[in-house]
Amino acid sequence: MELRRELGLAGAVALCVGTMVGSGIFFGPQQVARELGDASLVLLAWVVAGLLALAGALVFAEYASAIPSSGGASYTFLAAAWPRPLAFLGGWTALVASYGGGVAAVSVAFASFAVRLAGHDPLARPMSVAAIAIALLYFLAFVNWQGLRHGSRVQGAATALKVAAVAALAAGGLWAAAAVESDAPAAPAEAAHLTPLVFLAALVVPIFAYSGYIAAAQMGDEVRDPRRTLPRALVLGPLAVIGLYLLVNVAYLAVLGSAGLANSSLPGYELATASLGEHGGTALALAVLVSTFGTTNAILMAAPRVAFALAREGLFPPALADVGARGTPGPAIALVAGAGMALVAAGLALRPVLGRPLFEFLVMVEVFAPGLFAVLIGVGLLRLRRARPDLPRPFRVPLYPVLPLAWAGTMVAVAVALVAQRPVEAGIGAAIVTSGLPVYAWMTREPRRPARPQAVAAPA
Repeated sequence: MELRRELGLAGAVALCVGTMVGSGIFFGPQQVARELGDASLVLLAWVVAGLLALAGALVFAEYASAIPSSGGASYTFLAAAWPRPLAFLGGWTALVASYGGGVAAVSVAFASFAVRLAGHDPLARPMSVAAIAIALLYFLAFVNWQGLRHGSRVQGAATALKVAAVAALAAGGLWAAAAVESDAPAAPAEAAHLTPLVFLAALVVPIFAYSGYIAAAQMGDEVRDPRRTLPRALVLGPLAVIGLYLLVNVAYLAVLGSAGLANSSLPGYELATASLGEHGGTALALAVLVSTFGTTNAILMAAPRVAFALAREGLFPPALADVGARGTPGPAIALVAGAGMALVAAGLALRPVLGRPLFEFLVMVEVFAPGLFAVLIGVGLLRLRRARPDLPRPFRVPLYPVLPLAWAGTMVAVAVALVAQRPVEAGIGAAIVTSGLPVYAWMTREPRRPARPQAVAAPA
């Protein structure tokens, strides 16, 4: 059976926004303030990261308008522009580093706030956190296995609720800041000597917070009128989130100050307490529950399509390309959910060994590894235009070729900055990428598996 085209523009935008607005805006802003110090630099970092997300979305939008196929952003686009091994490594990195680690971290964030909402310290109840996170992954995997329409409905409702919750948090913070008169401006946070490498490394958390914009591009086979719908969703989603994130960060800085934000362990919780009084913590916990629930669902909607695309090309076991009577890639959904469950259990067990918060660790790895492939995506767009000028392109990236090259170059610069500032995380990210090489060698060994012809042949 073929995948069913049941996702319209509203569902595709909800998927983009739902994947982007997750745990990063609640857990990461203090790290940016700690590294940059000055409030204006903090806001600049979020603006720059937002513009990078928009530039990347425009690049992916042209790909999606020309090659509307499932698994596109992580495999099919690369396969259209580069040799097959590089395309496989792109899909492998997305599954293991981006989606596997991401869905584990976000589900743990959901579970931690659920335990906090119940009146307990999540650090004192690791088994409860693990059980809730695994139960969440199981439930959402079951919902998406039932059919895309069910998963899309859950995603639409969760996205509407989470955007409303985050907007209310920002509005409450700005209202509290305007209602309180301060005799002196808040002292700026102290930061290390600012260098280009420091600023680029500080972009990691905002880049992670914006990173879900490619989710809709993974589901080209299931979008109605994909050549028109996908580009519109890939632009509208990031634009909405950029505005929302800037409002939240202005509220953080207005209420907590740059020093208070830098010294905070849970800035969203402190902002809610300051703006909503004694019930602020409860309100924040509910907002994070809604946000992380929607993000976990969005990842489980998009990620299995990468495994589906790889299996369809003979690069993963054929069972992962099976589409059941419900029109969904059930085995691929089970693979991603199972990987997330395993990482939840392993991650919680290894937290004392890692020596730093698991969330921060996963963010560094997640941004570094896929960032290496940004140059292949950006330069690949130029190769694809030259090799296949006959492809229909209802959407063309503006400022071509400057915009795709500038986006790719900046993403690679961030990865290089991470090597200098966070060598352990960068090393693990590189190991994840290279670990796909033996997998590719095994799957392409003789006798070769029969592979379906690619929709677009890679240029020589």
